[in-house]
Amino acid sequence: MEFVIEFVMELYMEAMMLLVPEKQFGKKMTRFLKVLCAVITFAIAMLVIIGASILIDPEAPADDKNAGIICLAIGGSLFVIHLLLFVFIMIKRKK
Repeated sequence: MEFVIEFVMELYMEAMMLLVPEKQFGKKMTRFLKVLCAVITFAIAMLVIIGASILIDPEAPADDKNAGIICLAIGGSLFVIHLLLFVFIMIKRKK
């Protein structure tokens, strides 16, 4: 499981690094990367929403609450990584 998470994060980081303006890419690649970024952002938002809804549900058993905490933790950490990559790219564009 840890290998899968590291692999996905590595692919995502490589895709985000392709948006650095020092490299030239065609319209198709730029469009693909924007769609990929939007899909990942949507998935992160869904993880946070699902995790929060599981935690809020008063009838959910304790095992489901643990799953909600895990969803929130994964979604939150991916959101922070996403935000830091965005800030890094914006700083690179200004230079």
